[in-house]
Amino acid sequence: MSADGGEVRSAATRHGPAAAPRQAMAFALTHRLWATLAVVLPMAVFAAAAGAYSHITPLGQAPDEAAHAAYLGLIAHQLQLPGPGTPERQQPPLYYLLGAGVFKLTGGNLDAVRDLSVALGALAVLFAVLSARVLWPGRPGWWLLTGLVVATLPQFQFIAGSISDDAIANGTAAFLTYLLVRVLRTPATHRLQLWVGLGLGLAVVSKETDYALAAIVALAALVRWWGRTRRLAAVARVAGPALVVAGWWVGRNLVVFGSPFPHLRPAEVHPGLTTKLHHLSQLPSWLAISFHSFVGIFGNLSTPLQIAGDSRSVFHGIEVAAAVLALALLLAAWRSWSGWDGWMRLLALALALIPVVAFLQMLANSVLVDYQAQGRYLIVALPALALGLTFLARRIAQAVPVALACLAAAVLVAGVATIDVAGIQTVAFHLLNTPIVPGHLVIT
Repeated sequence: MSADGGEVRSAATRHGPAAAPRQAMAFALTHRLWATLAVVLPMAVFAAAAGAYSHITPLGQAPDEAAHAAYLGLIAHQLQLPGPGTPERQQPPLYYLLGAGVFKLTGGNLDAVRDLSVALGALAVLFAVLSARVLWPGRPGWWLLTGLVVATLPQFQFIAGSISDDAIANGTAAFLTYLLVRVLRTPATHRLQLWVGLGLGLAVVSKETDYALAAIVALAALVRWWGRTRRLAAVARVAGPALVVAGWWVGRNLVVFGSPFPHLRPAEVHPGLTTKLHHLSQLPSWLAISFHSFVGIFGNLSTPLQIAGDSRSVFHGIEVAAAVLALALLLAAWRSWSGWDGWMRLLALALALIPVVAFLQMLANSVLVDYQAQGRYLIVALPALALGLTFLARRIAQAVPVALACLAAAVLVAGVATIDVAGIQTVAFHLLNTPIVPGHLVIT
């Protein structure tokens, strides 16, 4: 008698034919509760932390927050998008359109616009959970883990508590990651093709950091659906929503700027002076700042995450942990490779490509346009990284005794909770720069 079925059969024998249906109903109820918890808990944790950052961070203390507020203020007050020579003109408009709507509806309340950012960040957590559900159906514990990995990154929480188009960029990136998993792990349907078109359109009007991920999704869909669906019909179903969502903005840019997208505007450290990543001697510092600001450097890159006033030891510990996890993940994927079908292999490669491409995109921008060692641009890869870490956790749980796995999970939860609380404390007690409050939010 199998271990999985023995208790059910013995219970049915003792208590009659009605026992098995009752146990099945109890199991279904427990599963639904777990599934609900797997969705609700990560979103609640994220919303609480991001809301705390939003409440305690002075306006203007997040990266480029004044410029982002001015962009949405231009829409709210003058009903126009920024033209040539205007700061942030290169940014796609979706976040600012939504923010301008919230700004007008709340009588000019910037805190309400920050709440919009928190809500968009919570959507990123939701789509990470949904991605895990596709990969591991019937295993809500792993959905929960994926959601918590995304929800508890301090830098993600901080940025999501500010006025910034990074909020919608990260939400759209999580949606694109979910679509990537759906494309490569589920059958092609008309509805899925429409969703892919919507995702590609949203990427175009969300932020440039989503463009590479959108290209990966489009390429995966092309490979997956080639020869398996009517090509012209599939192209129409994908292109239709994309054109509706983003076509108007591309057309407007052709008229105003003479190109599909506005040219990037480098930041000026002094009037007429910009900085770039010029030579290899700058690279170690650029890499360190990029990684640290992916984890938690708050304010305008002014205040690193710290515990008891110590940031160096905190980041060294995180660096070591990240290196160990990366090596373990590569080893686990290598050992699982032969057991995967071709599409699962392709999905693994595509998910691994997301952080690589996001990093190369940021590096190229620093070399060619503007020195930007800001790890927040890598948060678009966070759902893919979370899925990888969940896969690693599953492999470890299968390979070690249950007691050891539970101990490791407890240590992990304690460590993540400590870093999470430390981030909020860092902002509450050590973010000392003078706040910058944008005035009437009209660009002249």
